[in-house]
Amino acid sequence: MQRRATILHDHRSELGEGAAVDPVTRQLRWFDINGKRRVEYDFATGGVSVAELPEMTSAGAAVDAASEMIFAQSGLWLRNRATGGLEVLAAIEADRPDLRSNDGRTHPCGAFWCSTMALDKTEGAGSIYWFFKGEVRTLYPNLTVGNAICFAEDGSYAHFSDTPTGKIWKVALDPSTGLPVAEPELFHQAGEDDPSGPDGAVLDRDGLLYSARWGGARVDVIDREGRTIGRIETGAPNTTCPAFCGEDLASLAIATARDELNAAQLLLHADSGRTHIIEAGCRGRLDPPVLLG
Repeated sequence: MQRRATILHDHRSELGEGAAVDPVTRQLRWFDINGKRRVEYDFATGGVSVAELPEMTSAGAAVDAASEMIFAQSGLWLRNRATGGLEVLAAIEADRPDLRSNDGRTHPCGAFWCSTMALDKTEGAGSIYWFFKGEVRTLYPNLTVGNAICFAEDGSYAHFSDTPTGKIWKVALDPSTGLPVAEPELFHQAGEDDPSGPDGAVLDRDGLLYSARWGGARVDVIDREGRTIGRIETGAPNTTCPAFCGEDLASLAIATARDELNAAQLLLHADSGRTHIIEAGCRGRLDPPVLLG
């Protein structure tokens, strides 16, 4: 089943990522990595606000009514919602200017998984990290573009991908900590005739995986057995990250990018970089706040 998303707002990002509805404010937030900007969409007014950031930033999480956490090139920062002031929480690859942050999402227990990658996508230069109550651990090193981080509603398993390989893995977790308790198993593999790679992803309450496809101009809907059962087209080749939204969380907002498209491609795909939306009929849910201590 194929459906087509529409444009949520005319704002265009160079590399939109990290789309999510904040569970505290109920606003949709995403990041323009290359532009070093945090973008927020207000569902009540239909307006967008943009905040400048000192580093490339790609993902975030709510903390409380006063602050949020953002995942930037040098690590995790606490950001004051009112003033925009920043405070270092945890350094992650801060001594590696050749790397940047990429994907990130909060586990139901309040732990945060996040991935790094090389600016030039050097093979095996990235990793996935776990952050919980001030502690950082490396979970999966030697990835190229770690992505698709998302969790079951009960916290019992996670998905993640390495985009260039076309693979999405599934791994059992300790629900109380969000730490792996087994080796990852292959969950889904892109077909040989599919040039797209799995980018950001979310899991709904029914266990359906919504997988944005970099180079595929779509979001794939994948069932619990790893079978593709639906597709949501965006018209933007580099589709990056879906997010549940709407009053009943039955809609999907979808971030996209202009990055790595030439002038001819941008002319053909004019909505690249814009955030899209569709009434997907999903049973969505919001990521919880991250626990800092």
